[in-house]
Amino acid sequence: MYVPSSNISWYWRQLTHIEDKFRAGYSGNKWLFNKKGYSTSNGYAWLRQNQDDVEWANWVWNRLNIRKHRLLSWIIMWGCLQTRDRLRKMGLQVEETCPLCGLHSETADNVLIQCSYAKNYRQDLNSILQMCHQVSDLISLSYWLNKPVTGQFRSKVIQCSHTTLLYNIWM
Repeated sequence: MYVPSSNISWYWRQLTHIEDKFRAGYSGNKWLFNKKGYSTSNGYAWLRQNQDDVEWANWVWNRLNIRKHRLLSWIIMWGCLQTRDRLRKMGLQVEETCPLCGLHSETADNVLIQCSYAKNYRQDLNSILQMCHQVSDLISLSYWLNKPVTGQFRSKVIQCSHTTLLYNIWM
């Protein structure tokens, strides 16, 4: 079994860790949890067997979303957006205030939801979509986007529009 040295990158150590997980779940040309032969989909199912789907997956991976909007929304919902507050926690010396409003510290919730800049764009989008809702943070936005709206296509368009808005505010 390969053990990476301590000066190897974090990504390489994670890949070797996943390889070790796969070795533990595969024996005698069969996956241990479902006794089926080797396939990528069976391996992925084995790797995910104890994980629940996140509630925001439907609107993030909406088929109407552009790939770059999906990726940024995924990063946002996992809490990994490189905002100034996160950069400061990593030890970087950066200004803390939001570059859009200049009033509050730049957190994902502030810059994408609470900032006056973001609120104005969200109000404009809601008037175009003929929607009336207020959200206070990303979790409440996610909850609202998962609520069913009359017509499945209309729901997907609303989800796509808000994903595009998040992308355009951040970029």
